[in-house]
Amino acid sequence: MAPDRHLARHVAVFSTAHAIGIIAPLLTTPYLARVLGPEGWAPVLLAQGIAALVALVPEFGFDLSGTRDLAMTTDQGRRARIVSEIHAARLLLIPVAAVVILGITHLVPLMDAHPALLRWTFIAAIARGCSPLWIFQGVGAPEGAVLTDALGKLGAALAVFFVVDGPTDGWRVLALQGIGAVIPLLVLGWQAHRRISPLPLSMAGARRGLTRGWAVFSFRGASAAYMQANLLIVGALASPTAVTMFGGAERVIRAGINLLAPITQAVFPRVARAVPAGPEANRRALAEATWMIGGIGLVLSLVSYVAAGPIITGLLGPGYESAIPLLRGLSALPTLIAIGTVLGIHWAVPHGHERYFLRHVVVAGGISLSCAALLIPRFGAWGMVVGATAAESWVAGALVHRFLRHRGGR
Repeated sequence: MAPDRHLARHVAVFSTAHAIGIIAPLLTTPYLARVLGPEGWAPVLLAQGIAALVALVPEFGFDLSGTRDLAMTTDQGRRARIVSEIHAARLLLIPVAAVVILGITHLVPLMDAHPALLRWTFIAAIARGCSPLWIFQGVGAPEGAVLTDALGKLGAALAVFFVVDGPTDGWRVLALQGIGAVIPLLVLGWQAHRRISPLPLSMAGARRGLTRGWAVFSFRGASAAYMQANLLIVGALASPTAVTMFGGAERVIRAGINLLAPITQAVFPRVARAVPAGPEANRRALAEATWMIGGIGLVLSLVSYVAAGPIITGLLGPGYESAIPLLRGLSALPTLIAIGTVLGIHWAVPHGHERYFLRHVVVAGGISLSCAALLIPRFGAWGMVVGATAAESWVAGALVHRFLRHRGGR
């Protein structure tokens, strides 16, 4: 198959799978907003935010670094070593994730009253963070794997309509999401083992695995301060009502931003292979990423701003009108994140600008937290809107400056 057709097929597969993953929670959002109500939905939104944050610990950037390393070799022995090292590293990271979730819980008082919700939040986070989907991406056979993963999410979402009946059933939402992640984990783990038999696990291998994923994890961990952690910060500093309104608006904008993920996942192995192939191949790969990711980000920003009213009213229903201006306030994020993705993940990291990228991501995290601490007590959720937008603007601006300095004159 020609390279362009191969890329198009992978983009189509990832887009289909991610469309299912995005549509599935959006299908349940109107139902949960009405059945749980603002007060019952707030801890569920917080739990989902905690799960997304904690999943970063066992994931540790392996979905990109592991994919890259598998894509850059065809030697089965080398691939087996890569898989074994990452498996060993994840065994060490799971207890760390447990400590992280306990620490977050103490910072967000609303979660102390929901122990069952927390237990399932941990299960969902570990299952999602340990997904072996990266193995199939790295070897160039992602089709069946991504669809299996997406069907797990869809099944969990559809089951919500049958088992969640009232404000006290919020823990069942996380239970279903945990089960929907565990089943694909087991199925794909078995299939991956048949494709690449890993070597015996060792502490030395775990250290090599952690070293392999450290750079990507550093970027994601720092960026989590102004991405996945936004809702948790609101939960720690503002009322449950502010949590629900900001959470509803952020859920919509994040659903749009998630549309960028299939393009990133499909294009990243191609960019990784293009780096050693020479400047021309790299230029073409970066141009593809720019047009696809940047174009989608711009369209998402325009739609979320212009259609904020109908989107919130249609999804959340009456009682959530305060989320409409918040969605408009967050509407710049898709474009800013698209710029950061293209120039950060697809250009800065492969071309030796990791420290520059990480430095500005850390600064952005500080900007977001400072804005939140200063503004949320006075302005509620709007303080987090300002913090998130300022942080993403800083990262995008810094990367554009670096790119023009190093590439603009060539």
